[in-house]
Amino acid sequence: MAEIYCAHELGHDRLYPGISGFWLDEQSLYNAGKYERQANQFAVKLLTACDTLKTNETIRDFLLRNQIPEEMDRYFI
Repeated sequence: MAEIYCAHELGHDRLYPGISGFWLDEQSLYNAGKYERQANQFAVKLLTACDTLKTNETIRDFLLRNQIPEEMDRYFI
C-alpha cells in the first residue's frame, strides 16, 4: 500500500514543482482538490504503466493486482 502513497506524492512533486500542498490548503484560494485528483491520476498511471488488463479482468481486479486500492478505480483512465 505504501507504493500508492509514494506515487501520489511523486505526482505532486512532478506535476507542481515548488508548490507546497500545505501552503495551498492554508494560504491560497486554489482548488486543492484538483491537485489531489491529478496526483491520484498520476499515481495510478505510474503504477500501471508496465502492465495491461488481462482478458476478462475487471479494472478493480487489475488495480488490486498492482497494489492499488479499489477505491482508486475512478482515476484509472
